Amino acid sequence: MKIAAGFGIAALLVATQVRAEHITAYWQLESDRQSGPVEIARGTALLKQRLLPAKLARLTEAATPSGSATPVPAGTLVYLVVNDSGKRGWCTLKNLAGAAKSLLLPVLDRRPCFVDSDGDGRFDASFSVFDIYSRLSPPQPRGDLNSAAPMAQPARYEAVDAHTYPEAMTLTYTLVGSQSAINGVRMQVALDRPGHFDSVDVRSSNKTDVRTLQALGVALRLQSVTAGTVRGDLLVIEPGYISGFTNGTLFLPKLPDAAR
Repeated sequence: MKIAAGFGIAALLVATQVRAEHITAYWQLESDRQSGPVEIARGTALLKQRLLPAKLARLTEAATPSGSATPVPAGTLVYLVVNDSGKRGWCTLKNLAGAAKSLLLPVLDRRPCFVDSDGDGRFDASFSVFDIYSRLSPPQPRGDLNSAAPMAQPARYEAVDAHTYPEAMTLTYTLVGSQSAINGVRMQVALDRPGHFDSVDVRSSNKTDVRTLQALGVALRLQSVTAGTVRGDLLVIEPGYISGFTNGTLFLPKLPDAAR
């Protein structure tokens, strides 16, 4: 998994044998603390970051996917996804009420996505996706955007504030380990998302500089550790975005052109 400066962590993946195109959803990070000096007790949260879609929209008309007789109602939220060739799609949110059925086979939980192929503010084609997850990753949609089929009736949509996104996903950074030795301090990075929680412990990747811990655009330069109190200088890269991929999670300081 790629987190910040290339920390290697084995992936924990809910597997499926179904072949699907790699589609990327980008998530913006909203931090509760800015860069600067910190003094914090070991075991308490150093930083929390809320995950929000980089782009969010809402149907203003009901949209009936190609080949379906069931319309997706007006008011439904959709978030931006991009494939490797730069094509854009907009996916509905996963129905968490049916999440159990897709625990072992994510493909059982397909849901509709839409495409505005001519950029006129109306969805005119559709495809479907399912989600996979790797350790410490946001949802990773899989489907076939390139095979989006024309809809019988286009449907209008509008951009909305990303804070409208209803699901709570939070990255939490906590200092754990030694109460007195700098080289024994670790940074635990945990992702709490609907239906799942996992974490990794990060140590310095530089044997000659054990004072610096970094992951996903966050770095802490340790100054001292005394009686369980950690002092240091925190760097939070802002703006910041993450995306999931098969083996982990990637931090980006800016969005690719196709996702802007």
